[in-house]
Amino acid sequence: MEQVVEIPKNTEQENQHKENAKEEPCNLHKFNIAAFAMPGLWGLFNRLPWVVVLNIVVSGYFVSGGSMQFLITISILFRLTLGIFLGIKGNKLSWNQYANDADASATKFEKRQRVWQIIGIVVLIYLIITMIAEFV
Repeated sequence: MEQVVEIPKNTEQENQHKENAKEEPCNLHKFNIAAFAMPGLWGLFNRLPWVVVLNIVVSGYFVSGGSMQFLITISILFRLTLGIFLGIKGNKLSWNQYANDADASATKFEKRQRVWQIIGIVVLIYLIITMIAEFV
């Protein structure tokens, strides 16, 4: 009598898991200079509209006048906090949006974020030079 051993086929759940387990980019846990330096613009182009709205609110765009010095100071602290948070978590947040695309790949994401890093460095250098020029 011949015994036939059948190899079990992948279940639908296993296939779905393999499909969803895309390769993650290696820069997910790196600091994102662009998200830190210009969160509104970065959030807009990385499909994070809540970042744009939050940036407008905490940046104090609606605060004006010298008599509101306290509110201006608070808005600067909130803006700095938002920038630091997005600098630390920005790549992960962006990848979560980008990974849902059918053509998403870790390589494309890394290239895109590399361009943003360069733009962020340029903007940050400009901001530092502008701040130094204000005090001189």
